[in-house]
Amino acid sequence: MVGVLGQAILGAIVVWSHLNPVAVQGHFLLSMALMADALVLHRRAARPDGGRPEPTVPAPIRRHVWATTAATAVALVTGTVVTGAGPHSGSVDGDPVRRFGLAVSSAARIHSLAVWTTIVLLLALAWRIRNRPDVRRPIESAMTVLGALALVQGAIGYIQYFSGVPIVLVAIHVGFATGVWLAAVNLGLCTTRVVAAADADAVPAVSSAPTPAPLATPT
Repeated sequence: MVGVLGQAILGAIVVWSHLNPVAVQGHFLLSMALMADALVLHRRAARPDGGRPEPTVPAPIRRHVWATTAATAVALVTGTVVTGAGPHSGSVDGDPVRRFGLAVSSAARIHSLAVWTTIVLLLALAWRIRNRPDVRRPIESAMTVLGALALVQGAIGYIQYFSGVPIVLVAIHVGFATGVWLAAVNLGLCTTRVVAAADADAVPAVSSAPTPAPLATPT
């Protein structure tokens, strides 16, 4: 409720400030926070009553996953800077509105670096768990979704940049950003699960040690 009220207040500030890019940026980022909160609430609604959280992956992998989610958040924030520095600012009473005092090319390079950092972290995660099916199983689907959306989003970003930033592609890029962000949050949430209290003792502890390689069968 507080977030919705804050969103309404920020929306009014966007109008009163004549589409100030800082206000527009804050309005979008708060929307992303509310979307993430909705995803968390949706998952919590499915929890068993009286359950308790249990890790699904070892602690080092969990930290790697959340680092990937954090990098996605940085990419999201830098993306709003690119939009705020871009040409599609709108107008108030026919007059162009204020923009960030940055060259679009410079803002795009920073944003691109954040996106590539996210992709590299995701690929490194896939490499770390390649021979650990017990660790890979709880997060593999979420990783695949995030990787696919990130690649599509990156392709759209490069196409719009080299084609003169057409407004249609900008709108598609902003829309896909929501999907990428929710996929990243979902990946982080997959590192834990909630089990019923009666079943908690039956859940095996997640080991931080890598799965040993099978012994070779003598011939």
